[in-house]
Amino acid sequence: MSRTRLSSQGYEEASYKASDGHIVRVPFEDLDANTVASGRPWRVFPWYLGQRNYAGLYWSATEQKLVGYESRLERARLMMLDFAPEVKRIVSQPFRLRLATGDMKLSRVPDYLACTEGRPLIIDVKPHRQLLKPEVREVLDLTRQSIESRGWRYEICSEPGDVEFSNVRFLAGYRRDALFSQERLDVVRSIVSNGDAPTIGQIVRDGPLPRHLILPALFHLLWRQEFAVDLSRKISSASAIGRTT
Repeated sequence: MSRTRLSSQGYEEASYKASDGHIVRVPFEDLDANTVASGRPWRVFPWYLGQRNYAGLYWSATEQKLVGYESRLERARLMMLDFAPEVKRIVSQPFRLRLATGDMKLSRVPDYLACTEGRPLIIDVKPHRQLLKPEVREVLDLTRQSIESRGWRYEICSEPGDVEFSNVRFLAGYRRDALFSQERLDVVRSIVSNGDAPTIGQIVRDGPLPRHLILPALFHLLWRQEFAVDLSRKISSASAIGRTT
């Protein structure tokens, strides 16, 4: 992100990359989230010897393709977005926002855009220690004002809760639909639906399938949130499985 002082009339402009790599510039108020989601990330995600940040690509079940991240903290937020059922599209490094207000000029790229069932959500991921810096807060406050002024949502994310993220990261190992047959999933659905909040241990014990088949299918359905489990506690054989509302 960059921030400079200037004397200029206010403006807001967004630039994004179309699917063919062509850069499109529009007034920010005219930016369409779904159009951005169909394009390319503004930046690439390089790897090289001695690199200080931890960049990479995560296979998203929501996108059915690889989505980039530039740090472990961004990867954690990406995984949580992938788990959220209301999120329909996830875009990393979605666009460059340029704005000027008063004597302040700002040019930066948010970390994520999530297209949801409601309003688009723009996300910036920062370690908690960075949020204590006044210059960082100033940039993020300007970004929030710009995003929310056009009716979109804005979120600043730091380190996730240890237990909840550990559970989501575990379930993410079972996120790929293609690995699970509908017949096996239907067996697990029947067991859970006919029980009164059965535990994982009871499902394994009473199910007609062996443990190594029934557990992965159950975890896949939990990832898809067809059934609910208390994520504030570590998932174990004693965890109760309930219906989602």
